[in-house]
Amino acid sequence: MSTVVSRELRVATYAPDEISERGTVLRVIGFGLAGGALALAAWYVLHTISFPAYNTSMVTRALASVVSLALLVLLTFSCWFWLRGSKHPLLEAVITLVPAGLVVSSLGIPLASTRLWLDGIQVDQGFRTQFLSRMTMTASHADMNYVDLPTFYPMGWFWLGGRMANVLGMPGWEVYQPWALVSLAAAAAMLTPIWRRLTSSLPVAAAIAMVTVAVVLTEVPDEPYAAVVAMFVPAAAMIAYRALDGSWFATIGLTLYLGISATFYTLFTAITALTVVVLAIIMFFMKKRSWTPIVHLLVVGERR
Repeated sequence: MSTVVSRELRVATYAPDEISERGTVLRVIGFGLAGGALALAAWYVLHTISFPAYNTSMVTRALASVVSLALLVLLTFSCWFWLRGSKHPLLEAVITLVPAGLVVSSLGIPLASTRLWLDGIQVDQGFRTQFLSRMTMTASHADMNYVDLPTFYPMGWFWLGGRMANVLGMPGWEVYQPWALVSLAAAAAMLTPIWRRLTSSLPVAAAIAMVTVAVVLTEVPDEPYAAVVAMFVPAAAMIAYRALDGSWFATIGLTLYLGISATFYTLFTAITALTVVVLAIIMFFMKKRSWTPIVHLLVVGERR
């Protein structure tokens, strides 16, 4: 009896703030928009100030480091207050948006002295900038090099960047940096609500989101369209398990992720899709040949 009570107390301590399916969707959309908007505002502010180049000045390096550290401290104390019962919506917003702030502190501040993205327009950044410039001139399915041919590369991220350039009245090469920051920050802000739904704990979700953003920004910051997709891969694996276990909400979420990510970066999409297939086969045999994983796998594959 005491063991059961102890287990119930541990569960209650760990999962005090589970959110509903509707709440998850609203938070993902709302915080995603907020994270992107804050990143764009920060970009405008940073480019009104004359910063020395990051690679030649310890001032810019120090500022980026201090802001990143301040965000970590802010997140730590916010989570501490949350665990002590101060579950105010404003506190939730701060916890959720800190990963988006990390995008600005680790990339926005170091690049504040230039209009270009990482590596400028050399090597692969040359054709990426060219593709984004092409998308600012047309909203059709056009290749960056050849007239009247569809694009060879997935155009989702570049097409959206072209629309942002049109709204802001900026050329394609110049919108690359703000659009990269906005898209990365928006994705980072979406992570915490998703992981909160998966873990039933806002502090745990925020910690996972921060680690995910830090790893992605370390490994693929020069490819923002790939980084946006990569941020959701660990969560997609968890969602895949729930989907194959019979959750239709998770099935819809996984389908949306695979569909959207395929228009951004096909490599990570293919890896995730292969993971889902392998997981479905394993669950089919582990559940004594239950057809539930296969049915949900077929729904995800057909809808995608």
